[in-house]
This record gives sequence, C-alpha cells and structure tokens, in this order.
Amino acid sequence: MSAVAVALLVESAGAYWDISYHSLNEVDTFFQPAHMLIYSGAAGALAFGLVMAVVHKVKRFAILSAVILAAGYADMQWHETFGFDGLLSPVHVALMGATAGQAVAVFRMASTARAKTFALSAVWLSFAFALFMFSLPASKTEAFDFNPPALFTLGLGIVAFPLLSLLVMGQAKANGIRPVIVTAIYTGIISIATLAFNPHVSWIVPLFLLNVAGAYAIERWEVAKLFAGAGWLLTYAPFSAFVVGYGLYGQVAGVEQFTDMAIKTQWAIPLMVSAGGLVGLLLSVRTGLASKSFCSIVRR
Repeated sequence: MSAVAVALLVESAGAYWDISYHSLNEVDTFFQPAHMLIYSGAAGALAFGLVMAVVHKVKRFAILSAVILAAGYADMQWHETFGFDGLLSPVHVALMGATAGQAVAVFRMASTARAKTFALSAVWLSFAFALFMFSLPASKTEAFDFNPPALFTLGLGIVAFPLLSLLVMGQAKANGIRPVIVTAIYTGIISIATLAFNPHVSWIVPLFLLNVAGAYAIERWEVAKLFAGAGWLLTYAPFSAFVVGYGLYGQVAGVEQFTDMAIKTQWAIPLMVSAGGLVGLLLSVRTGLASKSFCSIVRR
C-alpha cells in the first residue's frame, strides 16, 4: 500500500510542477517533463488498481485509474488542438477528481502507519491542488475562459484552505500519524515542484519550512491545546497553499510582476491568518474545547 501512496505523491508532484511550468511561459505540450511525472505516478496507481480488481475484486480503484488514463489521452488531444490549457479545463478537472478519489481510497485501505502517512499526504496535496484550480485566475486561454468569478476565488481561498488543513490534521491525530511528517512531505513536494524549478521565486522556499517548524512545535509542546482548533489553522494555513500560490502565480519574470506579487501577498497573509483564527475559534467554541482550555490555564 505504501508503494501506491508514493505513486500518488509522484502524480501530485507533477501536477504542482505543471503550475510552475505554465508560469514560466514554457511551450505547453503533452510530452513535457511535468506531464511525464504525472502519468508515471498514474501508471503506478493503475497497476495497483488492476491488482486490486483481479485479486481482491475491488473495482472502484481500477475505475479511477482508467479515468486518469482516459483523461490523459484527452489531455494530449486537447494540447494538440488548443495548445495551452487552463487549470480548470474539463480534462484537468477529471484528472484531479480521480486522483483525489484514489488518495482517499488508499488512505482508507492502508493498514500501516507508513502507508497511512504517505496516503494522507497525497490526500492533502490532491485536494489542495483541486482548491488551487478553483482559486487561481489561471483558466483563461485564447480558446476558453474557465476562470470563476473573482469574489468566489477569493472567498474559497480564504475559507477552504484552512478547513482542509484542519481536516487533514484531525485525521492525522485520529490515526496516530505524526503531523510534522505529513507537513514535511506536503511542504517539501510543493516547495520542490512549484518553486524550486522557477528561478524567479525560488527564494521563497525557506518560508515553507515554517510549516514544518510549526508542526514540530505543536507536536512537541502541544501548543494546539491552547487554541483548540485555531492552533492548527494558524500554523498550517498561511504559507501552505493559497497565500504563496495566489501571490506568486503568474508570469513572474520582471519588476512589475514582483511588485504585483508583493501587493497580493500583503493583503493575502492578514486575511488568511485572521480567517484561519476565526474559523478555528468558532470550531473550538462549538465543541467546547476553548472553554476547557481556558479553565485549565486558569487553574494553573
């Protein structure tokens, strides 16, 4: 099970690398390195799906693998017909939906701590990428304009990413998985795949290490108990996805883009942190954890 989880991680890494590839204005064809990484992982997942279908009579995973391969062929035809394609092209939606479904299936079937750790990391990466697709203005091409309304993308980025982080960390805690390991895999893959191949923004990579440091602090000193849900959100949300993705995306190649990037990042970070804290606080009050934490602090 660990092997197929790693295959899904490879597939997700290729998807994030593809974003960087697009942002550098590279000629977009089907046979480009990021796509090859995506379909290498998909091939490994397909092999696992066939084994599950033949040996264990579990056909759902094989069906998802078949969807990915079919979408891969459709993606090749799309590139030959239209050239560049946006994040929200129908083919990409099918690819990411099937990948996310595979990640959830592997996580549910995994029986060892290692397999569950890899699978949960794949779940986080795939669902975060799905949110990227709907929250980044990167779906307008010469042929089609699939960009959602601006207010929708902003609201989705502010609310959905913190909630996703909370759900992932909740699953980690419930399944005995170390949050710092999941966070290290998540941030490491995003850092390498999305940023390290882009010379204009590679300097931002160290910021992702803050996620790992925060995860270790929560795990080591149980800081999250002071905030109940908000501690997780404030640690994992700000640099994990929307802020860096929305702030750095685009054809980053000159001073004007860097200025625009700085403006976006300045307003995105406070919104992300405040929204994450607010959602966490509301969840804490709802579950009664905030009052319990406050009482324990007062007694000390």
